[in-house]
Amino acid sequence: MTLMAIGLLLAPSGASANDLGCTDRTIKGAYALSATGFQGTAPNFLPVAVVRIALFDGAGRFRGHGWASVGGDPQQFSSNGTYKVARDCTVTMDGSITIGAVNRQFGVIADQGRKIVTTRTDPGQSVVLTYERVN
Repeated sequence: MTLMAIGLLLAPSGASANDLGCTDRTIKGAYALSATGFQGTAPNFLPVAVVRIALFDGAGRFRGHGWASVGGDPQQFSSNGTYKVARDCTVTMDGSITIGAVNRQFGVIADQGRKIVTTRTDPGQSVVLTYERVN
């Protein structure tokens, strides 16, 4: 068999190498969220710690509530917004929270949707968020 024939046999058929099969439904359900990082710009960084429940509806909307501490000031909050899962298992989120104006995130879905790791994409945010499926 020639090298070209072997290459054709090993080449993926039809589906893109980046198509991992994820959709908005991949992350449907309840997730425990924990986040740590910093807010602000140098030299005025404030430490951030967050714990909340996040509920994804499987159709592009999320909501949740929990506690956040920014600079040692703990506050209860709620959130809601939209999300979009790409076929390569990346996710973008755009939402609002009651203790701030905007919350934008980019992340990766892991372990068949049981875990999501994101980072804030808003200016002045250096925060990493980890979501773990509750149910």
